[in-house]
Amino acid sequence: MGRFNMSISTFVYRSNVVKDYEYVPFMRFCYVHEGTGSASYDMQTHRFDRGTLILIPPCPLTRFRLEPSVEQPFLHSVIQIGARDFDRLTGLFPELRRFMVGLWKREHLHLVLRLATEMQIEIQRLLDEYLLEFQDESSADEEEKAVWTVELLHTIRDIVRDLVPRDEQVAGPRNENAKRMIDWIEDHYREPFSLDRMARAVHLSPYYASHLFRQEMGMTLMEHLWSRRLRESCRLLAHGNLPIHSVGKQSGFVNTAHFCKLFKARYGISPQAYRLKAGVMGVEGKVREKEH
Repeated sequence: MGRFNMSISTFVYRSNVVKDYEYVPFMRFCYVHEGTGSASYDMQTHRFDRGTLILIPPCPLTRFRLEPSVEQPFLHSVIQIGARDFDRLTGLFPELRRFMVGLWKREHLHLVLRLATEMQIEIQRLLDEYLLEFQDESSADEEEKAVWTVELLHTIRDIVRDLVPRDEQVAGPRNENAKRMIDWIEDHYREPFSLDRMARAVHLSPYYASHLFRQEMGMTLMEHLWSRRLRESCRLLAHGNLPIHSVGKQSGFVNTAHFCKLFKARYGISPQAYRLKAGVMGVEGKVREKEH
């Protein structure tokens, strides 16, 4: 078994320092041990405190920011798992793999989860075990680390399953027609989009489908479609060597110039710059974070 591109880092904030996470093809989790702060993403801000688990999206559509409060700077651990290692680790656990992949693909995932006391204890136990057993990379047993990581993923899965129905921590459309439209787009986003075709598939009129989607989701169908295509382009750029025009085409964009324009508008960098940034992070096996 090869070495895993997986690590835990603990950061202690003693001043009003801001952390920005962006353009990184990793699965990352942040657990807050003490203190308070706020997590900002997608024009939303959520307060957090002790016992909060934060899911940081691997290719966020907008910058994800963690900001400690001045009064109570927070101590937190960040766990990051590389995409290739996730594939290897979950190969023998298809149900776990489906759940975690589905979790990260959620367009409207609620990322800040407040844990019950028993779950706080379990997460803390796992983090303490990691620091005790695997802090020294030179002597760490890779098989034991893999077992630990799978246990962590199972624990996070159980946490999300427990919190989603109870507190609706994962946001999504309540309307069944809106859900069907999202499912249809998920199946067909790589193809040329036709409102008439989608409306027929979900048994709605084109006007009503468009109006209902915007009412339920707070965005237009095309905005949702472009977001889904851009997320796919992030994945292709980070994990392959396709030419930029092929990345755009395989993500559903017919026109390369339009694809690059939307990508730059959303992420602030070009597709090529994103690929270079993601490639550097993948080789180094760590997340680069901006400090302000």
